[in-house]
Amino acid sequence: MGWSIPNGARVRVAFDPPPRRGEVWAFCTKSGAVVVHRYRRAVGAQHRFQGDHRVEADPLVDRDELIGRVVEIAPRRAGFRWGPLAGGSQRIATRTRAAIVNRLRTRPLGEAP
Repeated sequence: MGWSIPNGARVRVAFDPPPRRGEVWAFCTKSGAVVVHRYRRAVGAQHRFQGDHRVEADPLVDRDELIGRVVEIAPRRAGFRWGPLAGGSQRIATRTRAAIVNRLRTRPLGEAP
């Protein structure tokens, strides 16, 4: 899911069929990889999923490949709380750090800050 759910995050799932449009579900691909993407729609007896930042939808998923609906997200890094403002605060911190470095670089040597 990229920005919505950080890669490597642990998720708790609950099997609650059938999936509904907009819910985030975990499923197993034909190659055996576990994927967490948003449910789009049913296509006959199969299901269509798509990641939030992906242009194309995933291949169709059979009912027996569904693992469950994501009910809780635990980020990969301990001590870091993932929330709606986390990405924005990280970008602001990076921009602020860059601005400070640029200001320090433009001062002539020997000039006090």
